Formats: sequence, structure tokens, C-alpha cells
Amino acid sequence: VQHNLGWAPTSVDGAEARRWYAGFAGDGLYRSDDGGRTWVRAGDLAGHRPLHRIQPHPTDSNVVFLGSARGLHRSDDAGVTWAAWGDLPAGGVRTIDIRPDDPREIWATVDGRGLFRSLDGGRHFERVREFDAQYAAIHPTDRRRIYLVGRSGSHMLVSRDGGGTWEAPRVIPIPGWGRESNRWKTQFNGEFSALLPDP
Repeated sequence: VQHNLGWAPTSVDGAEARRWYAGFAGDGLYRSDDGGRTWVRAGDLAGHRPLHRIQPHPTDSNVVFLGSARGLHRSDDAGVTWAAWGDLPAGGVRTIDIRPDDPREIWATVDGRGLFRSLDGGRHFERVREFDAQYAAIHPTDRRRIYLVGRSGSHMLVSRDGGGTWEAPRVIPIPGWGRESNRWKTQFNGEFSALLPDP
């Protein structure tokens, strides 16, 4: 699951977002300031392979985060320069979720380490759940609901209280062809699974 295209919420002008970012692993970050009609290469991403996430800041269109095999990075100049950000443990960062109404709250997953939360804009993180996570999806309107999708072999976990308690949901596959007894069809995990909560 890769989310390497994002728009800056503060750039919305009428019916469209003016500023867009697109990241290409091992190449660069490209930026558009006219709703995607034209693009410029803003900065170098040569060392970021694989690239998992491009996440514009919800209240500052010049700030953008990226998650890659090299961890969490931040740019304050619209993608021109990048710096490692925060105190997450070493490992690939696949999830970056910034709370829209309070960008001090940032959630991230680190390969093999679990789910982490920051309450100061990403400078310091605390682990919420140790888990071999592929990524996390936080519900857009009920931020207490968190879906933590495991890597291959680790079934998904769900929290309905902001990470305080967790449970494994039951997955009900379409009947027939032995799907009910097939682990691949009764677990939600791995790089080919995609989950998008309905707002």
C-alpha cells in the first residue's frame, strides 16, 4: 500500500486543490501549484526506496512528510530539502496520519516495531502497540477507531478507543470454493490488502 500522491488542504481554491505533491522512489518529489496541470521537480528522493507515503501538512502547504525505508522525513520548503524527523526507532515508515484539526497529533507505523503516536508534531513518539504492521488506517471522522493491518501472517487488529484495547475482527469471505477454510481469505494482511474507512 503506497500513497505517494497528495494535495495540500490549505491550497484549495474554489473547486480544486492548487498544490499537489507526487513522490517517485529513488527519483524525486514533484510539485504542482496549478492543480496538477504542470509539474516541477522540487527535490531529490534518490535514497528513499521503497517510498511508502507522501503526506502534506493539513495547515501549511509548504510542509510535507515522507515515509520510506529510511524512516520519517520532513520538508519545510515544499519538498526542496529533507531532514530526518522525530525519534522513531530505525525502520521503514509506511503510515503517516496527521490529525486535520490538530496537526500536533501524528500517527506512524514502523516496520517490525508497531504503531506510534506523537502529540507534538512528530518530534517525539510513543509506541501505542507493538505489532508487525503493514500499515494503519485511522478513521477520518472517528479518530478513536484505528485499523492496524498486519504484514503477511499477522491478522488485522481494530481499536475503538484510540489504541487502548485491541481485537482481531472476524473476516467473512464470499461463500464457495473453500474460501471459508482458506487462511488467505479469512485474514486481512499483507502488502496487497487495502483498507479505506468510510467517512
